[in-house]
Amino acid sequence: MLNSVKDYATSMQTKLGETYTTYTSKDKLDAILIEVTSNDTWQVSNQKLLELADMTSGMDGPRIIDHLLLKLKSPNFEWKRILKSLNAIEFILKHGAPAAHGKIQASGYSPMSMLSTFRYEEGSVDRGKQIRDKANLLLDLVNNQHKLDTER
Repeated sequence: MLNSVKDYATSMQTKLGETYTTYTSKDKLDAILIEVTSNDTWQVSNQKLLELADMTSGMDGPRIIDHLLLKLKSPNFEWKRILKSLNAIEFILKHGAPAAHGKIQASGYSPMSMLSTFRYEEGSVDRGKQIRDKANLLLDLVNNQHKLDTER
């Protein structure tokens, strides 16, 4: 019985998340950005990240990068949102338009360099280690064109 209640609660949480995304988004891009930068536990599918990377080649490229960089400034307790945003930036750097790389290089250095010293603990668990590691990796990719070309 406890498992069925737990399964029901999980399914309701999923439905609620989908409903929230649907009603708060203005268009498909907004829906993807909300999902990609959510503070939920689950990861984003590669299909969504690929759609987002493809959209960086159009007029929405700067809007996408600005949104992701804004989410990097979220409060520390939203560490999942920050980590998902860093993952999306990494995916865009590797699979997105070259113009997106330029935009990230021009304006993303400061937020990512601040995250290289990110600290947040839940109980005795250091949640900031993943963020520090990912921020350092991205700083290396942004500053090293040869390494980025190899990754692409």
